[in-house]
This record gives sequence, C-alpha cells and structure tokens, in this order.
Amino acid sequence: MTHLPVNKTTSLTVLMYHRTIIDGPIDSLTVNSRQLEEQFQFLKEEGYNCISVGEVIDHLQNGTPLKSKSLVLTSDDGYKNNYTVLYPMLKKHGLKAIIFLVPDLINMSEEEDNSEYMSLDNLRTIDSSIIEFGLHTYDHKSYNKLEPDKIEDDIIKTINWFASNKINYVPAHAYTYGEFPKGNKFKLDALFSIFYKHGIKAAFNIGNRINVLPLKSNYVIQRIDVRGTESLSQFISKVRRGKVITGFIKDILGKP
Repeated sequence: MTHLPVNKTTSLTVLMYHRTIIDGPIDSLTVNSRQLEEQFQFLKEEGYNCISVGEVIDHLQNGTPLKSKSLVLTSDDGYKNNYTVLYPMLKKHGLKAIIFLVPDLINMSEEEDNSEYMSLDNLRTIDSSIIEFGLHTYDHKSYNKLEPDKIEDDIIKTINWFASNKINYVPAHAYTYGEFPKGNKFKLDALFSIFYKHGIKAAFNIGNRINVLPLKSNYVIQRIDVRGTESLSQFISKVRRGKVITGFIKDILGKP
C-alpha cells in the first residue's frame, strides 16, 4: 500500500534505523556504510532539514515552527556499531539523530568483552549536539503486553538508570516492536497518563507513514523503517511517500 505524497512544509518525516555496519551481511535491521552514505547524500540533495527530537518537543510544547521538510533520524537499541559507524557518518554529513536506549542491553555490554551494544563510556563520549538519547524500555519489553502499573515501573526504572549513570536523555520514548495498547482505550489512556506524569513529551511508533502536522497525538509519532534489504530507489520512495511494509513487525518480533 502506497500513500499519496504529502505537503513537506506541513509534515514530519521520521526514519528508523537499527544496526549500522561498515560492511558485511545486511538484513531488515542492518544497513551498511555504503547504503548510509547514499541515503544521507539523497536527504541532503533533496533539501531535508534534519532536526533533533528536542526541537520536535519544543514544537509540540511551545508551538515553535518546524523547518520545511523536517526530518528526524532515529536508531533503536544502542548497538555499538551506531557509535563506530553511524556517529562518524552523521558528523561527516552534518546530520543529527536520536538513539533509543535499552538500559539492560547497555548493562550487558559492561559485563561482556565482545558485546554488540554500546558501553557507558561510549555514551558519555558522544556529542549531544549530534546524537540525543531516548527511552526504549528497560529491558525491551512490549508495552502492549504489560499492565499499566508494570509500564509505570518500567518507565521509572529506565529514568532512574539514566540519572544514576549521569546520561542525559530527551523525554521521548520509542515503542519496542512498534507495539502499544492501541486497541484498548482504557490501557491506552492509562499509558498516556503515565507518560504525562513522568514527563515523557513524545512517543514514536512504527507506522511507515509521514506525519501530517499538526500531530493527532504526541504519543503516536510515526516512523518509517529503513531496511538494509531494500534498494536506494525503494528508500527514496518510502521517504517521499511513506509505505506500509507488511510483515516488518513479524520480522523483528523477539529481536532487539
């Protein structure tokens, strides 16, 4: 299903990455440096304005206008190759991004010599004007499967982890697996109330659609997934129009 083009002056495009490698096998969650180079070059040539999630929140809270063709780059989970590949590529192209971290995976990297996730030292040496950090649950749970009290416990635990490790974060959350209780009004209202209570200003979904402004909900901001298995022309089509890729959630279910 392909959506009609939208007016880029009144929209927000959000891209979602996961693993970013120099070279090697690619899959639905993994892009290589050549692909990143081509994609970032396209975004610059097309005149997209890469903005931070902090700027999005300022827009949502204070009505500060967004630039035309606003674009947000996001990456989930906190893979070490985001530090070694994505971060230098962002600096090279003058772009910025947010990485939604899973504290339990970062903790694992502190205990394992060859962890595929970033260490606390990696996080502390990243320039916050280039990469922000956001919340992605404490240990990659699905909020669609948790009761409201457990969701609140998870958010508190995650926020406390950032505070105790002196890691700055932007008050934004990305739903693991793109799952949240959208079919249950009681649980959805409870989730949004918990976000509000704990200062979470924005939440990101996997919808493969471009967001039309003004947003209907600060807590359901759509992202377009970037897949290593797709060509540059497919990437361009998704960025320009948005596209629903059936089966993506199934592909990543159970995989951080």
